[in-house]
Amino acid sequence: MKILLLLSSLLLHFGAAAAVNKNITLRTAINPTEPFAFRDPENNNTWSGFSIDLATLLTEEALKDNYALTFAGDGDSILDMSGDDSLKYISPDCDENCYDIILGAYLQTAQRAANVTFLPPYSVDFLTPVVRSNSTYKTLEEVTANNGTVCSTELFEFDIYDTYYTLLKDGSCDLFIAYRFEAWYRAAMNPELFEGLEVTGEILEDLNWVTIPTNMALPSETAVMLGKWMYDVYAGGGIGDLQEKWFGHKDDDFTKYFPKEMSVTSGIYRNKPQAYQDKNGEWVGIVFDSADSIIAKAKESGVNLTIDIDTSTNGIVSDFEGELGTPTGSLATVSPDCVGTQVYLNAKNGEICHDMILGAYTMNPTRAELTTFLPPYQSIYLTVISQSKFGVQSIADANANGGDVCLWDGSYAFATLESMVDNPKLCATQVECYEMVADGHCVLTVDGVASALVQANEYPGLYVTKEAIPNTEIEFNTFPMSTGLDPTTKVALALWQHEVTSNIDLAMVGSEYLDTGDNTSSTPESTGDTSSGYVKQSGLVTMCMLGPAILFHRYW
Repeated sequence: MKILLLLSSLLLHFGAAAAVNKNITLRTAINPTEPFAFRDPENNNTWSGFSIDLATLLTEEALKDNYALTFAGDGDSILDMSGDDSLKYISPDCDENCYDIILGAYLQTAQRAANVTFLPPYSVDFLTPVVRSNSTYKTLEEVTANNGTVCSTELFEFDIYDTYYTLLKDGSCDLFIAYRFEAWYRAAMNPELFEGLEVTGEILEDLNWVTIPTNMALPSETAVMLGKWMYDVYAGGGIGDLQEKWFGHKDDDFTKYFPKEMSVTSGIYRNKPQAYQDKNGEWVGIVFDSADSIIAKAKESGVNLTIDIDTSTNGIVSDFEGELGTPTGSLATVSPDCVGTQVYLNAKNGEICHDMILGAYTMNPTRAELTTFLPPYQSIYLTVISQSKFGVQSIADANANGGDVCLWDGSYAFATLESMVDNPKLCATQVECYEMVADGHCVLTVDGVASALVQANEYPGLYVTKEAIPNTEIEFNTFPMSTGLDPTTKVALALWQHEVTSNIDLAMVGSEYLDTGDNTSSTPESTGDTSSGYVKQSGLVTMCMLGPAILFHRYW
């Protein structure tokens, strides 16, 4: 393996003898924050730091999946400014000096999640006391109760912090409030300064999940693979190794920081075989299996996770009228602005807002600007469903013969194929598209292959080609979450989803539904009440929401 790191710019490129099937190049900027990204005067002023090393590990994980991952930048790629100011350069609205990713240290907050996509975190940090090792009083409560002096500052500069460490050693104050990893770093880099001092580890404020931000407009495959590789680094011990290298301490079990009881509310998007009701009216499908798997992983982490699923009229978002009932339109129900909007005010019997939606939502950049996606539970590709085995078998043939092609309005298939179809005919639902093909109103429709094989069972004679439609990519199904969810909840759910899917073939997820034997063409109506009629949980339910992270100058 060869690493090329240009001194005048940032360009990390890895080559290997292993076969590389795909290349991903990220326009990369750096936000200098020691020790996460800084020029090292002891190493020819080259870029160094935790996030630089992390980029190296990501490229190594990419090679294992036969991808060549390149972090590429130039001399103008340095964003030496506040975090919020720098994030505009990876916004989908950026029109000058734009990037795909910023290496550095950024706090994951609900506010920022509305504008950028965060990779899984590489550390959890918080304010903690630094005290003299021989002090009788170690906690903030003990020091204040005994009239001790507490030193703190909202400004982060090493010189300022070092001054307070000196004051602490001299007895001018009895406790200094510092970020844990910063204190560990200074202790590792300057043992003499920290001689006689101790970092207690007491959590004084909300947890801060530290991570790397990326552009929401990244192709879905790039976003999915970056998240996977970040998880692989974490699960393989790479995060702990970097913590040990840069901070002299390892704290890479994030699950111990999750609350013991967590609860999220969820709507449903009806779409067989993803989510549907069987002959007895029970909700079943691939998404419910996935939810069960997440809950099981939470339990392994010692967390009682409840997914409170609303099966009332207001919970089944696919049944809403108009734009709100489309996959993209329904994301309004997990928007932080859901309550108080016209959508909310027009809802039947009130509440339609949820933390997430159990449904097959295909990831794309447009939707990424509206929601936070969990890691995918399934990979899919689009295929053709025609009137018969001897009918029109492709969009090209349909165009050549002037045939109508049914497309589900607002769906991923519609967004992907609209420009390829000469005679599109829009359907309000996916089922309507199948019915129109079966009735001869369209020569074909398109759908994800797993859904197509199940849906075609309902309509004898329809033929699924099983061939991927040319010029389309493999895509991913996942659950949308509100960007306003607290970061710890999102971090936990994403970690458990990664654990569920780490050793399975996403293309095979849901294959057990291809032989359901359930050939009913209709599903029971939803209940009319507004209560949540379906609860998935691993234990007792208590909502535990953490407050917003403290924003000092320590991280961006």
